[in-house]
Amino acid sequence: MESYRISELERQLHGLIRLCTVTELGDNGQVKVQDGELNSTWLDRAVDRAGDNRSWHPLDVGEQVVVLCPSGDLTLGIIIASLYQEKHPAPSSNKELESKVFKDGSVISYDRNAHQYLIDIKGADATVDVVSAGTLNIKTSKNIQVQTSADAKVSAQGHVNVSASKIALNGGSPCVTTAHICHFTGKPHGDGSRTVTAGK
Repeated sequence: MESYRISELERQLHGLIRLCTVTELGDNGQVKVQDGELNSTWLDRAVDRAGDNRSWHPLDVGEQVVVLCPSGDLTLGIIIASLYQEKHPAPSSNKELESKVFKDGSVISYDRNAHQYLIDIKGADATVDVVSAGTLNIKTSKNIQVQTSADAKVSAQGHVNVSASKIALNGGSPCVTTAHICHFTGKPHGDGSRTVTAGK
């Protein structure tokens, strides 16, 4: 009896932590895994947050995971972590970089040494949406540059106000407004836009 108890304890300890491979994806983040010839039932996994604030990072089939198995029983397992492997190695060796690389090649990363935050979304139909129910502020002590190889559109239901020490459009010549004096009449120009205004 004592030898059986020791053998059973050894079995439980031996199977307490398992390195498994994800074989199937289910609903609510549950997955099935395989450890050698053993196949699990649907297992839950540990996540960053699961209360009022929730995170969602689905696992992939073929992903290598660490499973904590109470009493060494895989059917009671909880997935607690993922591990890099030869098929899916670490995406970088930069010790100053925090990065998330997606299946389509898109990248979200921050390099704390270069002070660079990168959002690189792949795909011809890719979109990036920033939505705010309130005010949206973009501030920098240096330049802001917006580039597109297609059209650009700014739409506002209210006024669009641009304030700067100098405004250049297409590098053209200075504009004339109703604040400028006409050389022929000696009076301000009288015919001006009612919807577009500019400083002198």
